[in-house]
Amino acid sequence: LALLCAGAGGYWRYYLRGAAAPQPPTEQEIAKKVELLTMRNVRQYYVDNEKVGKVFVIEGKVVNEFPQPKELIAVEAAIYDKDKKPLSVKRQLGGAQLSLFQLQVLSEKEMEAFLNNKVEILTNNSNVPHGGEVPFMVLFYAPPADVAEFGVRIVDVQDAPAPGAAGGEK
Repeated sequence: LALLCAGAGGYWRYYLRGAAAPQPPTEQEIAKKVELLTMRNVRQYYVDNEKVGKVFVIEGKVVNEFPQPKELIAVEAAIYDKDKKPLSVKRQLGGAQLSLFQLQVLSEKEMEAFLNNKVEILTNNSNVPHGGEVPFMVLFYAPPADVAEFGVRIVDVQDAPAPGAAGGEK
């Protein structure tokens, strides 16, 4: 029994603790990974929604300037007070945007479900060629009255699989 416990403890220590989750990338690693992605037509505005009240909207497009196709581009948006302290920060995969009508009538849950719809994201945020654009939209519900400014940055991207690799031609 002692040998069994010792063996299990050794297994746990060596395999499970040794295989810890990878460290999150540093700011420099993120910057290098997304260096040839640019943003275009970024704007912010408020919409009055009949279910949740005021919604702060940040939207725009990410342009792929890499020579090879990219996919699963993600942005991080933040709203700040007058002292540049973050009031709220949200991360969002690109690919989905809501219409003004949808922003005015859908519930928070419905809007989030649409912005995180895998089919919509994969349709617009897969195999993005050089010069291709991916729309993005980030929503802040019932934002504080002291929002003074916003910021948005690209925080992740993946290489698109080579044509013919794992899944066939596109």
